[in-house]
Amino acid sequence: MKIVLFGKNGMLGSEFMKLLGDHELLAYDKEDVDLLDLGKTRSVILDAAPDFVINCAGYTAVDDAEANSDLALRLNCDAVATMADACLGCSAKLIHFSTDYVFDGKDEGGYAEDAQSHPVNAYGQSKLLGEEAILESLCDFYIVRTSWLFGKNGPNFVEKMIELSRGRKSLNVVDDQFSCPTYSLDLAKAVVDNFLSGDKESGIYHLTNSGSCSRYEFTKKILDVELLPVASSTFNTPAARPQFSVLLNTKLPHLRSWQDALADYLSN
Repeated sequence: MKIVLFGKNGMLGSEFMKLLGDHELLAYDKEDVDLLDLGKTRSVILDAAPDFVINCAGYTAVDDAEANSDLALRLNCDAVATMADACLGCSAKLIHFSTDYVFDGKDEGGYAEDAQSHPVNAYGQSKLLGEEAILESLCDFYIVRTSWLFGKNGPNFVEKMIELSRGRKSLNVVDDQFSCPTYSLDLAKAVVDNFLSGDKESGIYHLTNSGSCSRYEFTKKILDVELLPVASSTFNTPAARPQFSVLLNTKLPHLRSWQDALADYLSN
């Protein structure tokens, strides 16, 4: 099987690099292919004529996206639209990753795959427009929404909290944002197991580790220091965050608990 992978050096892409060794893998990062160069992005896919394109790349700096919304749109929508169009042109299937931030976070019951999207920040808006571009392209696709991703080879909440705690006896942590922490290794394995057979219907899928928690509860499992729960308003961040962005997986086998996944990550 021939696979084109974008974002090979990132947190998720690096896991696919380990898992896809038995396939003909053409893997790229921003040093290899500038996704802002839409012509190059398109030609890489068409020239390869792969079975799958896996897109792990994108603009992920949530706060910075408020001031750089044009760049976020170019990477999270325009580049994705180009990938989708190229996939249609060579009959490849596109696996693309999206986010819980396409929702406004007002539903405490969580969000199924067909729930109404309504992002509250520029990052979420750019990701939603990328999803819509794929839907409009008519290519075969799997859009995989996930949340609170942590793992090796990339900045993430776990490493941020560990770094912030160094030399401190206590730490303020938000206790009014809820979602599903997800280990990049588990997510990549689940994508390989569920989608590379190509027999699932095109559509939107939710994949996270099982269970949900607040940022405060998440941090309690990461650190052994005093934690002080505070409201999101304590931190004057440029981008608003959805309060309840739990993704409900109604289509696929469920992954192990986020607690077990976190323990595995912290032990390695």
